[in-house]
Parts: sequence; C-alpha cells; structure tokens
Amino acid sequence: MLTKTCASLVALALSTSLLAGCAANNREMVRAQNSMMSGDPNAALKELEKRDDLCAKLDRATYKSTLGNAAGSNAEFDRAILQIREYESRATVSAGEQGRNVASVLVNDTVREYQGEGFEKVMVHTFKARNYLLLGDVEAARVEMRNANMRQDEERKRHQDAIDAAKSESQEAHFDLNSVSSDIDARFADSQAILQRLNNVYQNPFSTYLSGVVYELSGERDDAFIDYRKAYEMVPNPLIGADLARLGAKLKRKAEIKKVGLTLGDAKAPVGNTLVLIDNGFAPQKVEIKFPIPTGHSVAFAALPITRPIPTNLGEVEVLGPRGEVLGRSQIMVDIEAMAVRNLRDAYPGIVLRQVLRAGVKGAAAEIATREAAKKGPLEGAVVGIVMGTFNAATESADLRGWYALPRSIHVARVTLPADANEVRLRMLSPGDTPMSEVTAPVVTTKSGLKIVSGRYINGQTFFTVPGAPAGTITASVNQ
Repeated sequence: MLTKTCASLVALALSTSLLAGCAANNREMVRAQNSMMSGDPNAALKELEKRDDLCAKLDRATYKSTLGNAAGSNAEFDRAILQIREYESRATVSAGEQGRNVASVLVNDTVREYQGEGFEKVMVHTFKARNYLLLGDVEAARVEMRNANMRQDEERKRHQDAIDAAKSESQEAHFDLNSVSSDIDARFADSQAILQRLNNVYQNPFSTYLSGVVYELSGERDDAFIDYRKAYEMVPNPLIGADLARLGAKLKRKAEIKKVGLTLGDAKAPVGNTLVLIDNGFAPQKVEIKFPIPTGHSVAFAALPITRPIPTNLGEVEVLGPRGEVLGRSQIMVDIEAMAVRNLRDAYPGIVLRQVLRAGVKGAAAEIATREAAKKGPLEGAVVGIVMGTFNAATESADLRGWYALPRSIHVARVTLPADANEVRLRMLSPGDTPMSEVTAPVVTTKSGLKIVSGRYINGQTFFTVPGAPAGTITASVNQ
C-alpha cells in the first residue's frame, strides 16, 4: 500500500496530467503540416477545427492567410493575442498559477499554460500587419508594427529575466547548472551551425524592415529611416541598404549613412512599388528525447524537447521581367529556424533545472512507497517499485507545444512593376543558385499603391495569397 502522502501525490499527478494532455498533444499540428506539404491547406485547417488552444489558433491564422482569408486570419490572431494577454495579466502568485508550477515539478512541463514563445509573439503582430497591407489598410498595419516593435523590447527583457531566474533558482536548489553545461551543449551539437547564424533571438529584421515600409507608406520618413537603419544593422543586405541609402538621401542624413558603411543613394530614385514576400518551408519541430535516471529502488525518467529541422530546397527567388530579365532577387529577412533553435537553447537551463527537481521528487516518492510496501514483504516492495517506475515514465513528457505553421525563413524582394501589372514571373533557386522552377504569381494592388506578392513555398509548391480568392499553387519547369 502507498502512504497517504504518496497516494495524494499520485492523484494530483494523474489529474493534472489528464487535464494537460489535450493541450500538450501536437498530433493535429503535425497532421496539418503534412497536409500543407501535400498541397492541401483546406485539409490542414480541417485537422485543427476541433481545437481552440493557443497553438491551434496560431496555426489556423497562418493557414487561413495562405488560403487568401486575410481578414479571417487576423480574427484568429486577435483571439490568440487576447489569450496571450490573459495569461500575462494573471498574477504569478495566484493559487492557480502556483498549482501549475507545483504540478510542473511533480508531473511535467506540459501542465504549465503555453503562452507562446517571445519571438512568436513578435511574429503575430508582424503577420497581422502583412495581412492588413494585403487588405489595403495601412493605418491598421502601422498599429500592428508599433505593437511588434514594442513586443521585441518587452520579450527581450522577459527572455533575459527567465535566464536570470533559472540561475537564481538553481542556486536556491543547490544545483550547479555549470555541471550540466557540457551535456546541454551535447544535446545541441547537431544544431551548432544553426545556432551560429543568430546571436539574439529578439532581433527580428523582417519585422523591423516591414515597419520601415509601413512608416514610409504613412509619410513618416524619419521613423522609416530609423527602422531601415536598425534592420540594416541586423542584416546588412543589399535590399535594405538600397532603401536606407535612398531615404537617407531624401532626408539629407549623410553622416548616419556613412556610419553604417553606405553611400547616399539618389534622392530622386523611385521607391520600388512591389514587395515580394515568400515564406519558405517550416520552422523546426520539437521532438522528445526520453531516458531513465536510476534512483535507488526505482527509476525516474527525464524527457527533454529538442529541435528537428524540416529541410527545404529553396534558396532565393528571382523576380523576372517581361523578357525574362532579372528585376530583382530576394534576400532572407528573418531566419526563424535559427530563432527557434536559439530560443530553446537559451531556455534549456530552466528546463533542465525543473527536470532535476522533478526527478528528485518522483524518486523520493518512489523510495517512500517502495519502503512502506517492503515492510509487508520483498515481493510487495518489488511490485510497488515497478509500479512507481512505470508511473514516473508515463507521466514524464517533454513540452513540444509551439507554432507549428511558422515558416523556416522569410524572403523579400523589392522591385518596380508596371502600374497595371496583375501578375509576375518568379524563378525559384536552390541554395546553390540552380534554377528549379518558374511560377506565375498574382500581384495584389493595394489602396496605398503598394503592390504585394505574398506566397508560401512548401515542398516544391508555391501557394499565393490573394485576399478573397482561393489559394493558388502554380509550379512549372524552367524550360516551359
């Protein structure tokens, strides 16, 4: 027989794990992702229709945008934002929050409410702004870009606070995080090349650049210049450099242009009237690694999340003119794959600390239960030890929740098209710059005069977004 203390512990663990199970389950997200890879965004949405947790809201918003439902996408994003704000507004000392924190030590991290990763919250506002641009509402896009910029600052601080809190809590628990640093590095050994692509998970050049575009459309040139400059400092690519130099010339800000290593552009140069925005592939999935930890008469289990990249064969995109000439070439504006990996790596000390504490609690409970049962006989003790070990294994799960529909990267080109252009030819290039296919993309002309080509490249297919029209996929050989 278990002691009353152990019985209560088991009951609490079972109840909280059952309550958390549905929200922690990522099967629908993976199936939706597979549907997108098969070229069926409608099937992807169907996979998510019975779920209303934060992860499902974010995925639905993304796929609705792909289907051309920009307004419906933003409605889903609004619901997600309300849920995030509700989580954030709760006092961390509330009884419910305390209960979830205790349960995370007794059971697993999935009993904690998923509030979205910080870099994901920035992307929510950025994607909302893009939807508003497609709908022709520059003022609403401007509001969202301001929200995105504020989010970047807030989440940068929140992210650092979480890292500092893990260090402080480890000291209180008399656990040296440095003792497991080599083990953590080993877990991310396969991701070192990805980690090296990004130092700061909250430097989002796509959000910052798009903010500059929106401010310029609104006639706020000084604010646009500041954001172009910030984006260029994050990712000094030719596209941002051209916009920064052009606007710097108009504003006569020669010293600031020189400071970032550029020369003033032509003050009379026209602004490229067309933005080509291509979301590429999928961000990494989280998968679970589980292993046993011997604890005397029983066994505790550790379950940790790790990222698994989802390959894509797209490198960049060329925008072609009517005679096949290259009008422009895309530049990668944000590396979400690197953000996701870096974010998890930064969170690992806290994850490992909770894992160590949990293993200790579960191991102690198993020891007490086994010792009590052994008083009745060695067989009873052995049976309880097996039962507790099985229970510990069953209740230990890594937190795999996340925004599964996020792209791996976002690529941007800025070109000038004829005023009456309603389509343009794009050439898809491999990472080695080999032409793979050419596609005819629809051009959305907005009320502001800005033209937008918005697409999602997945598994050799490109979905193009036109508000109010079904998503189209057009793939063709370069020889056709």
